[in-house]
Amino acid sequence: MNLPKWVKKRASFCFHCKPYLQWYIFTWEPTALEKMIALVALLVEQSRSERHLTLSQTDMAALTGGKGFPFLFQHIRDGINIRQTCNLIFSLCRYNNRLAEHIVSMLFTSIAKLTPEAANPFFKLLTMLMEFAGGPPGMPPFASYILQRIWEVIEYNPSQCLDWLAVQTPRNKLAHSWVLQNMENWVERFLLAHNYPRVRTSAAYLLVSLIPSNSFRQMFRSTRSLHIPTRDLPLSPDTTVVLHQVYNVLLGLLSRAKLYVDAAVHGTTKLVPYFSFMTYCLISKTEKLMFSTYFMDLWNLFQPKLSEPAIATNHNKQALLSFWYNVCADCPENIRLIVQNPVVTKNIAFNYILADHDDQDVVLFNRGMLPAYYGILRLCCEQSPAFTRQLASHQNIQWAFKNLTPHASQYPGAVEELFNLMQLFIAQRPDMRDEELEDIKQFKKTTISCYLRCLDGRSCWTTLISAFRILLESDEDRLLVVFNRGLILMTESFNTLHMMYHEATACHVTGDLVELLSIFLSVLKSTRPYLQRKDVKQALIQWQERIEFAHKLLTLLNSYSPPELRNACIDVLKELVLLSPHDFLHTLVPFLQHNHCTYHHSNIPSILVAYEGLPLHLALFPKLWTELCQTQSALSKNCIKLLCEDPVFAEYIKCILMDERTFLNNNIVYTFMTHFLLKVQGQVFSEANCANLISTLITNLINQYQNLQSDFTNRIEMSKASASLNGDLRALALLLSVHTPKQLNPALIPTLQELLSKCRTCLQQRNSLQEQEAKERKTKDDEGATPVKRRRVSSDEEHTVDSCISDMKTETREVLTPTSTSDNETRDSSIIDPGTEQDLPSPENSSVKEYRMEVPSSFSEDMSNIRSQHAEEQSNSSRFEDCKEFKDLHCSKDSNLVEEESEFPSTSISAVLSDLADLRSCDGQALPSQDPEAAVSLSCGHSRGLFSHMQQHDILDTLCRTIESTIHVVTRISGKGNQAAS
Repeated sequence: MNLPKWVKKRASFCFHCKPYLQWYIFTWEPTALEKMIALVALLVEQSRSERHLTLSQTDMAALTGGKGFPFLFQHIRDGINIRQTCNLIFSLCRYNNRLAEHIVSMLFTSIAKLTPEAANPFFKLLTMLMEFAGGPPGMPPFASYILQRIWEVIEYNPSQCLDWLAVQTPRNKLAHSWVLQNMENWVERFLLAHNYPRVRTSAAYLLVSLIPSNSFRQMFRSTRSLHIPTRDLPLSPDTTVVLHQVYNVLLGLLSRAKLYVDAAVHGTTKLVPYFSFMTYCLISKTEKLMFSTYFMDLWNLFQPKLSEPAIATNHNKQALLSFWYNVCADCPENIRLIVQNPVVTKNIAFNYILADHDDQDVVLFNRGMLPAYYGILRLCCEQSPAFTRQLASHQNIQWAFKNLTPHASQYPGAVEELFNLMQLFIAQRPDMRDEELEDIKQFKKTTISCYLRCLDGRSCWTTLISAFRILLESDEDRLLVVFNRGLILMTESFNTLHMMYHEATACHVTGDLVELLSIFLSVLKSTRPYLQRKDVKQALIQWQERIEFAHKLLTLLNSYSPPELRNACIDVLKELVLLSPHDFLHTLVPFLQHNHCTYHHSNIPSILVAYEGLPLHLALFPKLWTELCQTQSALSKNCIKLLCEDPVFAEYIKCILMDERTFLNNNIVYTFMTHFLLKVQGQVFSEANCANLISTLITNLINQYQNLQSDFTNRIEMSKASASLNGDLRALALLLSVHTPKQLNPALIPTLQELLSKCRTCLQQRNSLQEQEAKERKTKDDEGATPVKRRRVSSDEEHTVDSCISDMKTETREVLTPTSTSDNETRDSSIIDPGTEQDLPSPENSSVKEYRMEVPSSFSEDMSNIRSQHAEEQSNSSRFEDCKEFKDLHCSKDSNLVEEESEFPSTSISAVLSDLADLRSCDGQALPSQDPEAAVSLSCGHSRGLFSHMQQHDILDTLCRTIESTIHVVTRISGKGNQAAS
């Protein structure tokens, strides 16, 4: 097996007397070289006597021979078992300081030649050599050798050397003292003068590592922020001494820092790590007072080389201002150095600021720099009234108010400081001279006029509120707002806030609304004493949005608004009425009345209850209005019109047709829908939606038929499927009565015919089975062969059947008596009977005011058949099983109809009419006496409801009749379509 040459060279030093070593090396396992180094280090250590190595010259030459220690160099460069290589160096260099110096020299020479990535193993070995402490006698002082040579190679690889020293100084006292004593040699060189930002950052971290405090080191970040994490950080006295030593060295470099501020030569970031670390050192007032001696060095650095050049983002200036602000905060001594120096007070307000609100880099820079700058100015104003008056009249301050405060979301810190300055500018003291008071008035006038010209009320309401809350102190100030169209500006802000709060439910603007309304109130109150002045009257007349403003205030007077907002709205409304009673009383009172009546007019509780109870299939609402239709009085027509105008009623109709079609199996509901669907069809469906629903119903019917079993063997499943099909067919019939589609699905008629055939077959089979069972039971009864126990059971069954049939007969007689209110009307009914084969009203005749249909000729036959069947069931005791099954299947919904009629008292229609009429009279207008559509003659009273109940006794028979009627209607519509096409 061929090995690389360097492996063979490494193996040449092996002892000739130990052939097993050569065999092991040439086995070439993945970790063979690492094990080889460990074995060599062990053999070298075993070959040592008390003070000397007993290696042959050949073996020693293999280990340390050659220029630059090639054996060690290659192993270190390849990163092969650095720990054992370090142990090998310790074994070779014991009692041999000269060899140790040469090996350390080789290490630094390699670092200087190699790239930073390739030099990493050498720094790792240096760390191991530095960490060695104690041990056997005769070990060379590797730490001293390394520290003496580190400054020689730092020029070639400064970042790695500084990072390595930053790791060693907290661990090694010798390294710590060595770096601390040589600060003059490397701080300015690498922290200020070096061109690479990474090197400057590494130098800053090395300075941090000199402070013997873990918490101090861990919290340092080379970022620029006004927040100082080291403030009030407890440090031991020894740590404080080291901190002050480092801090003093940095303060001494302020005079030299101006050499590195020329942006054309050094860029705009060279001083950032320097000022960031000095800011980090400000843990107490002691460090701030230490700065006082160097104040002029800082000022000469800031002005003019940093403040005047037109550089959009000068990060050196940002870092300097951050340090300056923090060194002045809570330190009046440093503030006095500013305000007592006329040169500084004259020029500190001159600072180049670029207000480019679309450039994100500029915005981020200003967000960090401006709070510190305006914070310094605020600290000076708080201490010096003279400086305050001087700064208030400066042009750059007015520029800042105009260009920065409208953008509070982009510069929140700077805007806050500017408004703090504004408060200081208008603050009055008892000892003020008239000249100073006049300056304050002039400042307020200038600033108010500036804001009224430059602000956009729709987006800058925050700035408007903050500024006016400070500036509007007297009636003169508020009248200035009125004269300069300030009411219009504030109304625009109010409209935006009202839209956010009232329409978009932005509750976070409630405070802004209350504050804006308080400003409105103060401004309006200030105008009342001067209403006789022409300029005030003219200004109020120009405020044309005042009526709309008052209307929007009224919309906030609801229970959802917090009390403070409602009170503010009421106060402003009172002031508006006092200002102009004629205008506001003639607009607000009708507005309030209209909204009050609109609420009561648009909410009919019975409709809401009916809509909520629709999933329960409550038929009280349809029954009530069906009876109301039968009165045919003018008042009932007006009430029906009021009902049809309610949007909830249209939703009620739509929900029945879309989601609750099985509710149509109740004949009262179907009759109700037949009358009212035509009246509200425009509100319920558009032409396209109605056509789509018809198509969907037809498709569902076809699919549902295809999914049915071959025969209805299970009576429960038969009942469910029949009820669903019957509801869908009735919904289809209703929709076809108000809308004629252009084309129907050609598979509809064949499907209906097949379904009808299947239903008739099932009916015949069931009737035959029932006749056969009846004959068998009659035969058994005639023979009298029933056992005693069986006779008793039969007696019970007969009693049950008799009671069931007698109840039905009683209810039938009760409803069909001549005293029934709707019996005679039932005979003249023109409504569609879904269980017969009569025609549906065609959509072409929907525009006619009154539509009637012939009563099916089979109606009387149906009634006689039902009565005869009823009598037969009463006489036949074998009907017990069917009666029991009928109760189980239908008592939940359809069979309860008659019970509901008997349990609930009859509704007073006159009372309902009077209640509904009261709703219409809310507006003080008479309802129209004529309905645009003549009411359809309805016959859906109690007798009709019982007839529905008896029909649903056999849902399959009802389904057959509904299918026959639907086939007739669809055939007629298809025939008309074919004629139109021809």
